[in-house]
Amino acid sequence: MLAGALALIGAAAHGKAAVAPAILLIGFASGALVPPLQSWVLGAADGGSALAVAANTSAYNLGNAAGSWGGSRLLDSGTDVAALGWAGALVITVVLAGAAVALRGGGRRGG
Repeated sequence: MLAGALALIGAAAHGKAAVAPAILLIGFASGALVPPLQSWVLGAADGGSALAVAANTSAYNLGNAAGSWGGSRLLDSGTDVAALGWAGALVITVVLAGAAVALRGGGRRGG
């Protein structure tokens, strides 16, 4: 849903009427992402819940910072603002594919 909302931003970046609902959808999608992710991390923590929550929150904030930095680099290079939505959707799609591959391994640990 988040990748779709970002793609919608890319498609509607120059149309004021379509951007507002897309931004609202981004807010809902990113807000809906946190509770199940936090729950999944806590379930996998095996007793280290405080550290797991801290690491998960840190990773989430690092992702926000990286996205802001990457978007600013695109804008500084002269890229059209519409490309930001498409770039965000691409990043999320790649991350989802990587997560799917990692989860398909069944949580196997090396060693």
